[in-house]
Amino acid sequence: MNILSFLWKRGRSFALFLLLVTAIFSVGPGVCHANGMVYTDGKTVYFLPIQKAQPSEVAKGTRASISPDGKSIAYAITKRSTDEREEQALVVYNLATGKKKEIQDPKIFLCQLSWSPNGDYIVYEIWDDKIAGTRLIIVKPDGSGKKEIFDSNRVGSTFSLRWAGDGKSLYFQNMEDLYQIDLSGKILKKTPLSTFGENPYGATSTDVYAPNPVNSKLLAFTRSVKGTKKFQDTFGGEPNSALFLYDAATKTSTRLTPEDMLVMDPVWSYDGKFIYFCGYREENYKENYPFKIYRITPDGKNLEMLCTGESPSLSR
Repeated sequence: MNILSFLWKRGRSFALFLLLVTAIFSVGPGVCHANGMVYTDGKTVYFLPIQKAQPSEVAKGTRASISPDGKSIAYAITKRSTDEREEQALVVYNLATGKKKEIQDPKIFLCQLSWSPNGDYIVYEIWDDKIAGTRLIIVKPDGSGKKEIFDSNRVGSTFSLRWAGDGKSLYFQNMEDLYQIDLSGKILKKTPLSTFGENPYGATSTDVYAPNPVNSKLLAFTRSVKGTKKFQDTFGGEPNSALFLYDAATKTSTRLTPEDMLVMDPVWSYDGKFIYFCGYREENYKENYPFKIYRITPDGKNLEMLCTGESPSLSR
């Protein structure tokens, strides 16, 4: 499998894929009111400081993650791009000094990256042609202590990485099960995705399962659902994606977002009181760049649109 077919497998539906390709060429920063948040528009990383109404541009890059203390940002930059592949570097940017440091060989493709809740590590996933799969690597923010902890061939795939609240383990899914592994790569737990409810559309590589950092019984997740008539007419009958909350105490899953809303990339605030995510609603379906960042409380109330952008990452 080459990198392009891998990305297609990981990607969204064909209609959404085309929309994303079109979208990245036509957006600027928006106004936002979250505290210590970074996000992207698909090509540029923005940082929104605490108590500021306007974001600042950090760099050209993608897949940004902010440190828990809000002092540094990790992100990917493309060093070389061909029809076959992209070669990227992992960069850590210090917001106070403005200094940037590349901490990963640029001759790789970065699929995912995320800062640990305690700030000790950055985890990232790279594509490796030698195994026709991906590897999970953890590294300290200064570039030391780099260690491979997992490769996707052990379970098939490692989609949608999320940290446990204590920073001692990671979660990912392979479209069949949700895995929890420790930082040595040991599998701690394997949970069938059917635990969270039957899904007639089947799991996708973009589905996210994010544990609440405070209450271990709560899990926010996305999965495919039937779209509204306008959604289906706009995107050729493709299913939509909605946000749900699973409560292990009651073994129930509850849909949190409206029927017209598409949801991707949910993340919890560190206090476990809000879920932030990327998505858009009916009025945005035909926009060149429809993606907004929202937040909602775990009871499905207080839905608020924050800014234009995608892939939110929060500091404490």
